[in-house]
Amino acid sequence: MFIFVIILFLFCINLYGQARQEFWSKITVNQKISKCWTIGGDVQYRSQANPNSQIRQPFAEDLLYGIRLTTFYQVSEQYKVYFVFSPFLYFRSSEFTTSGSRKEIHEYRFTLGILQKTEIKGIKISNRGLYEMRFLHLFSPYTTQQHRVRWQLQAIVPLFSISSDRNKEWRVNYMVFNEIFAAKPIESTFQIDQNRFCNALQLSYKFIELNTGLQKTIQKVKPIYQWRNQWYFSALFSLN
Repeated sequence: MFIFVIILFLFCINLYGQARQEFWSKITVNQKISKCWTIGGDVQYRSQANPNSQIRQPFAEDLLYGIRLTTFYQVSEQYKVYFVFSPFLYFRSSEFTTSGSRKEIHEYRFTLGILQKTEIKGIKISNRGLYEMRFLHLFSPYTTQQHRVRWQLQAIVPLFSISSDRNKEWRVNYMVFNEIFAAKPIESTFQIDQNRFCNALQLSYKFIELNTGLQKTIQKVKPIYQWRNQWYFSALFSLN
């Protein structure tokens, strides 16, 4: 039933959506500091095409700069359940108005959530549920507060490996995830805010994971929903 609702939602928005081209990148470093605790951080950069320009050069304009700190606490070793807490996330994003001018938006948020991992016949599956408290339009007279919840289901499917000896093995995987967001502005109730679907190739080697692919996002931008095509690259370094 839940999958049917998502499909119906995506189909209805497709009738009214407007496609935009973007590039998303993220570099993450995680450090395990004890048996149960891991700390990490990431930096993000995103770019976009100017939707108001006659010549839309892909990824020519800055879209977002971001930095985040995150802690993970392993609640259950047997079931691989983790408590996730991000006490600090800062975004500086750019938007174009209908007149063609650019405006900057500053955002701070903190996040609480649960992450659960499992493996079935070599396929790594993870469930992640997050709650976010967002503070939008910082440093302006129009600062607003927003509650948001998000749920992501991800699978990593092994394709093949390349090895020269026992200590050097590169693995090529297929990564796919879907994440749905529901937001609650102060003046209204919770409503579906956006949905992200991403599929990518993953190259992993010991503590390194590199992902590159395409993410399709449907996001509510008042008063309509917009389609966003996001070329995606991320790098994860897990230090033990």
